[in-house]
Amino acid sequence: MSLSNIEMAPAEASAALKQLKYRADIDGLRAIAIIPVVLYHAGIQAFGGGFVGVDIFFVISGYLITAVIASDIRAGRFSLARFYERRIRRIFPALFTVVAASCVAAYFVFMPLDFKRFGASVSAMTLFASNLLFWRQSGYFDAAADLKPLLHTWSLAVEEQFYLLFPIILLLISGLRQNRRRTVIILLAVVSFVCSVWQVAADPTAAFYLPLARAWELLVGSVLALSIVPAIRRRYWNEAAGILGIGLIAWSVLRFSAETPFPGINALLPCAGAALIIHSGTSQVTLVSRALSTQVAVLIGLISYSLYLWHWPVIVFAKYVSPEELSTTTVAAVLAVATLVALLSWRFVESPFRGAGAVCGRGMLFAGAAAAMVISISIGASIYLGNGWPQRLPPDVRNLAMAAFDGRAARPECHHKSSEDVRAGRICETGDTTAASASFAILGDSFAMSMVPAIEAAAHDARQKGVLLTRGGCYPLLDIRDHNQKSSSCRDFVRASVEFIQGHPSIQAVVIIGRWTSAAEGTRVGAQKASNWFITDDGSTWPSYEENKKVFARALERTVLAFAGRKLFIVASVPEQKVDVPRVASLNTYLHRGRDIFLTRREFDERQRFVTETLVGLARRLHFDVLDVGQHLCTNDVCAATRENVSLYSDDNHLSRAGAMEVQGLFASVFDVMH
Repeated sequence: MSLSNIEMAPAEASAALKQLKYRADIDGLRAIAIIPVVLYHAGIQAFGGGFVGVDIFFVISGYLITAVIASDIRAGRFSLARFYERRIRRIFPALFTVVAASCVAAYFVFMPLDFKRFGASVSAMTLFASNLLFWRQSGYFDAAADLKPLLHTWSLAVEEQFYLLFPIILLLISGLRQNRRRTVIILLAVVSFVCSVWQVAADPTAAFYLPLARAWELLVGSVLALSIVPAIRRRYWNEAAGILGIGLIAWSVLRFSAETPFPGINALLPCAGAALIIHSGTSQVTLVSRALSTQVAVLIGLISYSLYLWHWPVIVFAKYVSPEELSTTTVAAVLAVATLVALLSWRFVESPFRGAGAVCGRGMLFAGAAAAMVISISIGASIYLGNGWPQRLPPDVRNLAMAAFDGRAARPECHHKSSEDVRAGRICETGDTTAASASFAILGDSFAMSMVPAIEAAAHDARQKGVLLTRGGCYPLLDIRDHNQKSSSCRDFVRASVEFIQGHPSIQAVVIIGRWTSAAEGTRVGAQKASNWFITDDGSTWPSYEENKKVFARALERTVLAFAGRKLFIVASVPEQKVDVPRVASLNTYLHRGRDIFLTRREFDERQRFVTETLVGLARRLHFDVLDVGQHLCTNDVCAATRENVSLYSDDNHLSRAGAMEVQGLFASVFDVMH
């Protein structure tokens, strides 16, 4: 079908022409979107729902770009080459400038593991797949969000993935009758919205990052651009719609928080608010559209893309090098710098590539874009494959920083087994693997994973073979559920592991290692603090911190009783540091800050009190041994994080290889009783 034969309904054609005219109020709406995002990222508590600004951007993008595509199809001049030329001119110059600046900054200040992760994000961002990367990275050992300078590019990736298909869909349905075209667009939006609602309940991280759960937000704008929603004729209804739209956005920004399930149903509020503002200002000037058309609002809207790109890396790098939380004054200075850089970026990077006098033609633009992508992917891959280029750092800094890799280096293939793997006997062995049969088992979570080097060494010296039944993020406690997760995979894994041990009489000793304080207290301390880590069991009442302790005590007793007749050892009292030790210790050395890292003995004892009392009481009654890691790592005053310029931790709580070897002597007692 020839493009010249494509026709649109008169109402749609008229709407498309109107929407192609510049609307200052939409630039003002961009200001309404970007300001909450920036303030939210800056940690301003009043703007706890500031993340909804991204959803407003999605609606605006869907509206404007659909209007342009529809107009081009109507005029018979649409082409994918022209469409992507506009996208490149809009997206690439500022984006790759930010990436280049971030690469330079990260090279000089990031420690190797963080630089390695950054390298992966550079390559993924270049392919507009950073949302997929950050979704896949959202596991147990993932770094905190404020250590990822390119985290915010997930939204650009969602948009570009959407625009890979949407122009083609519009082109394909352009020959259909008007009602059928509308039905297709509405159906796509409804399917995406239903998927979003379902995914928020089933997998919130996937719902946040994946395009299928976000497409409906862009399609809301498309619905407006294609005049599927009738125009509002009466002025007072337009005025009311605009005011309601502002109210919905304000409510979302001020009332939502990081705990709000999102996107799903809650994303309807900011998206509907943006849609009402756009629609109410289409045919008439309203109070809201007039306010959004003021010079200040328009200027902020014009620089919003550059401000979105620049503000987050500036915040990340400022936080990274700061030894303390950023003060209010520092945050204000950081935001001022980001705004100034955004102004310069808009004027000297964005603007020259757009408009009638844009620099370079289509051919040169495509060639330059391709070259930039190849270079960016190559640099990102080199950083990732080179483990963050540790050789760029002085030896003493490198020695501290490389401990961060230890938590992922101790036979990672052994620590992600499923319950099916365990039942089929597809598990790893440890110690003296030449022995005829396994005489001991290690059951545990990531704390156990971090101690494997020490246990392996002790077992090898004792000529004993064991099996590894470890899985990160899964407390080694029978018949509990993580209240915040729907999956039963951890519960199934622990049950299968216990049954495996019970079914192998040769296993005389069982060593259980877990993050007991988080399991009992329902909180995580350290660099990545978290609350409401509740666990439940069949006897649970409504989850709470007090109930959590009861669940822990019951589950621990169940687990101990399951191993009656075997020698049981429970490893406990691992000091949890307040900061990521390899990162902070190496940065302190690198920046000559001269700061020691440690946990006071008082803090350690307070955190461990309930777990210690519970373990000691059960040990006396049920006759098992408690192996106290704290006795080896703590003095009467402090629990050290480093010794002789060596990090004892691979992060803020998992022991590094060096830290594990410090407590190797603990495990000798396990094998002494087996001779």
